[in-house]
Amino acid sequence: MAAKKIKEKDILLLNSLTANMESVIEGKEYKKVYAINKEFHMEIYRACNNPFLLKLIVGLWDKVERTRSEFVLSPDLAKKSLVDHKNIIQALGGKNGVLAATLLRKHIRRYFLALVKYLKSSKGM
Repeated sequence: MAAKKIKEKDILLLNSLTANMESVIEGKEYKKVYAINKEFHMEIYRACNNPFLLKLIVGLWDKVERTRSEFVLSPDLAKKSLVDHKNIIQALGGKNGVLAATLLRKHIRRYFLALVKYLKSSKGM
């Protein structure tokens, strides 16, 4: 949905967020990656121009915010996320919705698998 509706200003903002994320990763400030990552994803959802979808996603994101914010990305996962973000931007900029959706699914799946692993190890699950 975003690939069809995304504007050049949205792509520029996504690129800016990705550059900021890259700088934070290079500085090994992994706790800052979470906020940048969230803003990156929210910008994609906003680009869909679907208020119902945005409200639903924000609600879901908020429900798991506390747990997610405790989870600091490992350096390896942060770097993989950065590469994912660059590839997603390229697909969105090229209006390739199928590729963008595939990349987003893989990206989110990798993140949640790492989060589940973290929760199992830190909470005795």
